[in-house]
Amino acid sequence: MKKQVTLGVEGLTELEAYLTQYEKAIQTTRKKVVEDLCQTGEALLAEYSPIEDHELKSSTTHRVAHQGSVSRGEIYQTAPHAPFVEFGTGVVGKANPHKEHQSYGWAYDTNSHGNEGWYYYDADRGNVRWTKGQVASAQHLKTAVDLRSVVKKVAKERLQKEVKS
Repeated sequence: MKKQVTLGVEGLTELEAYLTQYEKAIQTTRKKVVEDLCQTGEALLAEYSPIEDHELKSSTTHRVAHQGSVSRGEIYQTAPHAPFVEFGTGVVGKANPHKEHQSYGWAYDTNSHGNEGWYYYDADRGNVRWTKGQVASAQHLKTAVDLRSVVKKVAKERLQKEVKS
């Protein structure tokens, strides 16, 4: 990314053209980095979701919006039970809480079932089941941690590609 410019009238024009190209490359890079990370994150989120939960896996999606100098990406699951899988439930979840549950205002055993548990209908298996809850899967948290660890590398590689082209 090093560029040498000889200053003078022609050099200033060349520098201005290079800086304009660089600014466009940064804008394109920002957009592509957000899109790349969302696609990667969608795949990771589906992978980190419990293997037996096909509804949850197939509800994994993302959206990207670009407005001015801001690009925003969201990776999420549309299945109604996604938060329960993420944070866990009942006394089992309470004994093994999600690391971020308090930040999101998540409460465990909200119906005070305690160790008696509760019955629910499992549509995937077609029968009624009993549970005391479940541990947090933390599929969103795991995805976020993984994406944070690669964002600088992805951005640097993308910017280098854009500046060269």
